[in-house]
Amino acid sequence: YQIYDWKLNDTFSSGGTASGAWGTQTRGTGIAYLVLWLYYKDTVFVNGIPDITLLMKGNKVPDCADLTAAVAYSNNPADCIFDFMTSKRYGMGIPRYMMDAGPDSSFSVAQAHCAEGVTVPSGHGLDNRYECHGFLDSSASPMGNLQQLLTSCQGRIIFSDGKYRLIQRKATSPETFELNTDNIVGAWTFARAGIESTANIVNAKFVDADKNYQPLDMTWPQAQSANAYLTADGGFKNEMNIELPFTKNEYMAHMIAAQTMLETR
Repeated sequence: YQIYDWKLNDTFSSGGTASGAWGTQTRGTGIAYLVLWLYYKDTVFVNGIPDITLLMKGNKVPDCADLTAAVAYSNNPADCIFDFMTSKRYGMGIPRYMMDAGPDSSFSVAQAHCAEGVTVPSGHGLDNRYECHGFLDSSASPMGNLQQLLTSCQGRIIFSDGKYRLIQRKATSPETFELNTDNIVGAWTFARAGIESTANIVNAKFVDADKNYQPLDMTWPQAQSANAYLTADGGFKNEMNIELPFTKNEYMAHMIAAQTMLETR
């Protein structure tokens, strides 16, 4: 709920109704806005009216691990993805009962994984493994926006047993399973990926918060570092390009790029 702003209301003008006034019923519900009252002086603003830039937090979202909690700001990717998938106003409008959320759910497991503190391959520490920072284009397709959100946490959405589940690509304990004539049905083949499918350099584009949120390119392994994978491939360079529109931390981009490359190996 948001009340109307008195400075934009038609009663603020002593001379009567102001031209372009909002009116008492115009509240801007669900919209973040700022009203600035500036006194213009040529001697102060010698270059004209100044540009004003704002840094603001995102929308209040549900806690995907505790759906009874009040909505609040969160940069945890699991919370942001859940919010987008269930929102009827700006998201996909999926009913909550079709989401695998709440305690001990796939979304709560992903939320905890994102919130873990880690040391990235370049040696820097992160308070949170993954964070989600960015904005969505309302004119883009819902699936396209969802795919962009998923890049922030190495996530995938699957539909299983009547529910949408958030699965993350991450290291787990290896499991063994013996294939034999008792459990193989029909013919099967296995082919290891060739060098053209195994990257030894990953180029990532992310948004750098330290450089006024401008897109920045980074390469993994870093240029000044030895590249054992390139050496193992006989110096044959095979590059992969990825987009990380919801990652604003260079070290977090390092980690995602390093994991992406290892997956191809």
